[in-house]
Amino acid sequence: MTVHHRVRTLTCNAVLVTATAWSLSGPAAAQENTSPVRRVRSSDPSIAALIEHAITHSPTFKELVATVEASNGIVYVQHGRCPGRIVACLPISMTSGGGNRFMRIVVDTERIDSDRQLLGSIGHELQHAIEVLSDRSVTNSTTMYFFYRRYAPTGRERFETPDATDAGNAVKRELRTW
Repeated sequence: MTVHHRVRTLTCNAVLVTATAWSLSGPAAAQENTSPVRRVRSSDPSIAALIEHAITHSPTFKELVATVEASNGIVYVQHGRCPGRIVACLPISMTSGGGNRFMRIVVDTERIDSDRQLLGSIGHELQHAIEVLSDRSVTNSTTMYFFYRRYAPTGRERFETPDATDAGNAVKRELRTW
């Protein structure tokens, strides 16, 4: 095989690979994808399954997730401990990268009595995440802290809003029959 023939073959292969990749990344491929990458996610399979259930059975939870999906935020829900006797929290911790803002919701699954209470707590914390994501200037832990000092001062190092309380209660109410 001559050098010219090898170069021509490599060029043809490169064009084929590029064309294939381009066609797979187009709208047809997006329509075939039945499991979108969620911006509200968990590496814990049981929490991930509960989130999917709540999206299906709670209009409020579905709306909260849709609001995060429409933002540049990615919210990880993970098992862990919150300060004091709190069973769920949105730690004042944010990083940014690749045009996304990353936060996490921590839930103490060992101290929560039911799946309904867990999902209500996640809904409550999702509302807090949405409050933070509503201000595009909040891009790190420091600006997140000062956002809440302005937005929801409580005189302590904890922050609370009526909207978050209402969201959590609505999710629990909607999942009552479950």
